[in-house]
Amino acid sequence: MLFEELTQMSTEQVLRHLQASTTGGVPPLEKTDPGLFTKEEYLKILNPHGKSHDSKIWDNSLKKMNQDFHRRVLSRYQISPQSSVSILKATGGYFIKINDKLVAVLLEGTMYYSPGVRKENLPTVWYEGKNEHPLPIRGFKQVKYIKPYLAQISNVAQKNWKTYPYRVQHLRVGNEALHIRSEKPLQKDKGINLAILNPLGQIVAVAQNEWGATLLIVAREYRSKGLGTILGKIWSQWNPKFTSGGFTTHGESAAIRLWEVRVREFLSRGWYSELIRSGRLRKNQVEEILKGLGQRSLGKIKTPNSKPEILFYIDYPTFVIYDRRFLDNPEGKDSEKYIYGYGFFRSSRNVGTFLFSIDYDPKFRKLAHYVSLQMARDHREKLYNGEGYHDVMELEGISNVEREGDYVFLSRNVMDLKSLGSKEKRIRAPQDPYQEKQTLLLEAAEAKW
Repeated sequence: MLFEELTQMSTEQVLRHLQASTTGGVPPLEKTDPGLFTKEEYLKILNPHGKSHDSKIWDNSLKKMNQDFHRRVLSRYQISPQSSVSILKATGGYFIKINDKLVAVLLEGTMYYSPGVRKENLPTVWYEGKNEHPLPIRGFKQVKYIKPYLAQISNVAQKNWKTYPYRVQHLRVGNEALHIRSEKPLQKDKGINLAILNPLGQIVAVAQNEWGATLLIVAREYRSKGLGTILGKIWSQWNPKFTSGGFTTHGESAAIRLWEVRVREFLSRGWYSELIRSGRLRKNQVEEILKGLGQRSLGKIKTPNSKPEILFYIDYPTFVIYDRRFLDNPEGKDSEKYIYGYGFFRSSRNVGTFLFSIDYDPKFRKLAHYVSLQMARDHREKLYNGEGYHDVMELEGISNVEREGDYVFLSRNVMDLKSLGSKEKRIRAPQDPYQEKQTLLLEAAEAKW
């Protein structure tokens, strides 16, 4: 057993439960699932009429994908033979341009203007035909940089979050945390628009329903990061009946990458072998599919490397309880079923250390709480369990827990987390040299509950 207090759930019992609940062959597949077709067949499904478009049509920059459509030109006039002034109204203020160069913004009565601009050249009125309208100016202030004031006038981020209010998935690309969002709760074959937002709230990629066809765009600055493949995979999972409406060169490449990812997922999970055994695919069909990957022999079909085994990711202030099989395909659509428990500690000057988050599948309630309490004990801390601050702790049936006022702690050690954490690192490290799987593990754990 992992530790003697868990008499009702030994390691062996847990593993037997996991084997019963997480195996079972190939899951239900859509008729248009990319993994069931050759590359050419799949492209034909997406683009049945063989249409093509010029890539320049959808070659959008980050700026173009995040325009403030509430911005409009109020007035434009000459201040000298060589110079013109433009006044634009935005959501929360005004932009002032001289010769199409942004030189000032008017925000809450203050005109903030750039160095090198003469205040007397800045407009105080705008014109509508022969009518003159004063700008709501109460004062002027010269600043070194205009950019920090732009977001307050044209809050594109707020608009984007409002347009895509539903969380689909978090992901990390390099050091940047990105958010996949949807306009509405996702439903099968409803063509609900998707977007990926960066930390500034800017849209960096979209998948949209264009009259029953799919439009997939990635901002120029975010290409070659795999975002088109990620977004395309989610779109195709929820909208298997949608076609592309025609490919650009970039669009066809993205579709091929999506097909490759799905075929490799079938390979890694051993699904092709199972599909052949069940008679759903013939051996020669699978071999034709694999030719698109340069994989010509069924003898090379891989099955998952891992057997069921509970692992403990321990890195204070975080822990994750998960199954080793997660590492086989951490980006798979059902990978989160191998995440069993998650915890994250925080501390406050007022109350000390507390569990900000503790989440778990029901059968892992005790195990998650024992890990939490042992982590606190290892760091010589008692956990605040009074009013506010912390997540709910369900301590019923947890042995060796003592209370002192609003604090709980273990009376003795029940787990060797150092050894368990070291074992997890030894297993994961050889197949995760760049910590990519570690990042996916943490993201999956944070997003599951």
